Amino acid sequence: MSTKFRFVAIHPDRAAQWRLGSATALHDLLTHNQTDASGRVFYGHEISYAWILSRWPGNPDARPVIRTLKRHMAKLKRAGLVRVRVVGMGHGMIVTLLGSAKWAGEAAAPATQLPLYAPRAVSISRGKAVDKKRKTAAAVGTDVSLSRGQMCPRKEVRSKPEEKISGASRSHAMPSVENTEEQISERRRVLLDQLAMLQEKYKTSG
Repeated sequence: MSTKFRFVAIHPDRAAQWRLGSATALHDLLTHNQTDASGRVFYGHEISYAWILSRWPGNPDARPVIRTLKRHMAKLKRAGLVRVRVVGMGHGMIVTLLGSAKWAGEAAAPATQLPLYAPRAVSISRGKAVDKKRKTAAAVGTDVSLSRGQMCPRKEVRSKPEEKISGASRSHAMPSVENTEEQISERRRVLLDQLAMLQEKYKTSG
């Protein structure tokens, strides 16, 4: 099963290799965990010496102590192979490999120059060209436009059963408001009697 990043072991052109000694194992581990051509280790995230020890290859009992790892890291910095930036109040660091052989043949993507001004809008000097085939096909279809003087056809509305009311039922549903003179006079007399009773009631109560 192939890994995502290829492992680069001891490279014959590694700078100052004869002065590194046992620090080459630390350099190999950092190179193995390099994640891009710019040399960032572990995607540029914060790492620690405990993180390095958890990924140390070989027998776990043969791993170096943290004090030895700090001495090896100082050798790599003096040799110009790594750049270390301490973060998190001295409990973590961001490591970048310098001059690494990993992805050495890959060139970085060229920077794209953005235009200074927006593209000029094209003015429309003539009408939009119409496809003759589409225009002919549209003419063959149904013409829904109305000519001059033509009226829109009246839509037939079907009467609902509840709207059909016979003459007898209509007279029962809507009583006639036509009254005779005698009925009107009787109604007027009743209203005047009620008004007199109300006036008398207010007088006695006051």
